Amino acid sequence: MKKRITVFLSLGERWNSRGEYVLRTFADYAGLMLDITDDEATTDIICGDSERSLLKLSHKFDPSEIFSIIPHYYKMGEKELPVFYGGDPATYLIENAFLFLSDIQSYAIRERDDHDRISYSDSLQKKYDIQYPIVEEYFDLFLAALKKSGVVDEDHITKKERILNSGIRGTLSHDIDIVRRYPKFHSGAIKYYLKKFSIKWAKEVCGYLRERYLISPDMLHRIEKVEKKQGMSSTFFVIPISTHKKDNKLNMGIIIDEIRKLSDDMEIGLHYPYETLSDPEKHLNSSISELSSASLKVSGARAHYLRTDIKVLRALEQAGIEYDSSLAFAQMSGYRNGVSFPFKMYDIEKEASMNMWQIPLTSMDQSFIGYGGRTLKEFFSNELESPPTAFSHILVHNYNILNTRRSINLYKDFLVNLKKSGKYVTLTEYLSEWKSVSG
Repeated sequence: MKKRITVFLSLGERWNSRGEYVLRTFADYAGLMLDITDDEATTDIICGDSERSLLKLSHKFDPSEIFSIIPHYYKMGEKELPVFYGGDPATYLIENAFLFLSDIQSYAIRERDDHDRISYSDSLQKKYDIQYPIVEEYFDLFLAALKKSGVVDEDHITKKERILNSGIRGTLSHDIDIVRRYPKFHSGAIKYYLKKFSIKWAKEVCGYLRERYLISPDMLHRIEKVEKKQGMSSTFFVIPISTHKKDNKLNMGIIIDEIRKLSDDMEIGLHYPYETLSDPEKHLNSSISELSSASLKVSGARAHYLRTDIKVLRALEQAGIEYDSSLAFAQMSGYRNGVSFPFKMYDIEKEASMNMWQIPLTSMDQSFIGYGGRTLKEFFSNELESPPTAFSHILVHNYNILNTRRSINLYKDFLVNLKKSGKYVTLTEYLSEWKSVSG
């Protein structure tokens, strides 16, 4: 079975780099090995403008005009796939896939929300109602073309299919954004609340009791317990330092105690704080140092409020972080980069592929609850209806699971039903599986 393909690139310096990036991402998805060659005569795939070229450019790619493009639609069964450049999406794969994989629309969108993020309402996904991993559709069409031309064996199946067939359906994670204010009910807390007699006082007392007894000393362990009962494991992202009021002034001592109660089946990730966007190196170094002082080593990260950009991602890579999971639209679940599988990112400013992985965050509870005005129950119901052909990365915040006894029971019931679709694991386990599987 042929698993290695060769590629000859003749697209110009900039697009040679972009083309190689897209094709290496495609090869990883397809479970193929790819070599770039200078021998045009014997190569499998020629990229350029010659008659023999299997891949071509439309030469119309302009980042400043991506929202003025009127795509044509390619019929795929009952689905009509928008194609933004060229004609056949298999022939013009590079530009169409790069449009989403590179996240270049984050440069084209000038407006930012209150947290300095691009909004789903301004995205190509919103404009053209793209609620599926569109780049995977492009890749499947190109793979079909390679099979038709004899470059790839007809019975070859993708890495994604192999992992789904193995039973792994996706990942679970939790952003630990709130922990109780006091480590125990001590005299300082009592005196603090007895001094206040007002509606505000009553609310604070209720808030204290909620944090004390519902978001409790063993809160992470409680989440772990219900997950392990269904044979699942998850990644807990914790904020080591406070840089802004949005970081909630978390008590790191309490968090460390919580982490040490977890079994080795669970993973701890860095939830880098709110102001990391303003000074990446400073806040990342402080965060990692705080974790290191507690003898905690992390391999993955996610931004608090999903506030990140290429400078933050570069700093993460330089700090030795293996993967990030922040590129998502806070307001809507979906596929910001057009894929559901782990992929290496592209630094559009340096025109080079990065070594750090991005694990797409496809579903977040707060997209439904905080931004959508819906309920936790509706969020869980929606997740159980997600397509079985795509990987799923589900984020549920700790305060939504542990808000009430009813919410805990909703989460238990959700996991019972989720288990029917396949196995859910930590992000590191998922990434390790992805890297180890060949086509």
